Amino acid sequence: MSITCLVIASLWDLRSREVPDFLSYTFIGTLCIIALYNGMYVQLLSATVLLAIGWAFVYGGAWGGADAKLLPLFAFVTEPFTLAYWLVIPALFTVGAVYGIIWVLCATLYHYQGLLDWVRGQHTGWILAPFILGGLYLVYWPLAVMITVLVLFTVCTSYLYTCEFSQSVNFRSVVPGDWLMQPITVNNTTLEGLLTENDARLVHRWGFEGLITNVQIKYGIPFIPAFLFTYLLYFYKDYVLSLM
Repeated sequence: MSITCLVIASLWDLRSREVPDFLSYTFIGTLCIIALYNGMYVQLLSATVLLAIGWAFVYGGAWGGADAKLLPLFAFVTEPFTLAYWLVIPALFTVGAVYGIIWVLCATLYHYQGLLDWVRGQHTGWILAPFILGGLYLVYWPLAVMITVLVLFTVCTSYLYTCEFSQSVNFRSVVPGDWLMQPITVNNTTLEGLLTENDARLVHRWGFEGLITNVQIKYGIPFIPAFLFTYLLYFYKDYVLSLM
């Protein structure tokens, strides 16, 4: 059941960069009903703790609301309050980091046409990078490999920040949780950063009044698939460990 929930949420996140509240609440509600029916009260308590931890990350600016709402699913694949349970967050961020690197590199290859033009317009310091890395390869190649990966990841992320992570959308497409790349100022009222539900309604009102048309929104990496990969890792951990 949990895997099915995460598969659907991942596909939705990849398609639209968000997971609707009704989908998250449907998943959580269904699992709670099943858990109550089977007397899994300790699992429900551990799910509540994970939900609280998830919302702490939301208020800290690290996650979106959908991430926090789906985190309690891990309470049903681990023994409550054991070491494996408390390692869910570190495991999630580790898998998320690997997934993020792969996602960024694939997205960069997808947008390869403008990459060279973008590199030419960057600071000339990038020109020295191949020579510095070449010298490091001669001195100590493992360090050079790590730095090369870091440099490539930084270049790709910086490039995608301009062509993929920043998009101009019609005001009708703005939803709560979007992040403004550029502040919007209308009638001495300024909106910037993360948009709340009231902010989104205000943007829609300004749009229908003809005061704004498009809004520059920042999109991050769809992170829900990292939840799916981590859940599968936990679900098949015994098999994975047997291969090592």
